[in-house]
Amino acid sequence: MSIIKKIFTVATSTAVLAAVVSLTPTAAYAEPWPATCSSGSDHLSTGPAYGWAICKTGGGYVRAIAKCTNNTFTKTVTGPPAWVGTESRAICPIGNYYVLSVAIAKSLVR
Repeated sequence: MSIIKKIFTVATSTAVLAAVVSLTPTAAYAEPWPATCSSGSDHLSTGPAYGWAICKTGGGYVRAIAKCTNNTFTKTVTGPPAWVGTESRAICPIGNYYVLSVAIAKSLVR
């Protein structure tokens, strides 16, 4: 192999390696996922039933997802994202709906 071909090969390999390294993604978030979570259901004193969710530790957001029914129709409703430490409420439609189940959705971004 000639010296010029060796230099070209090394230069090309270095350029490819630099391109691959620069395109490698880095960790976007350093904070931990929401944790120490709980959920349940309740009803407003003069309004509809709702499912709630809260996470006490970690970072990011939590959402309550409630499955509501009136024994004829079943609907899934989602509460707004809430910071860790605050409650998200998924409110059922008005009209004799009650909460069948509640799930928790966790995320680091809104």
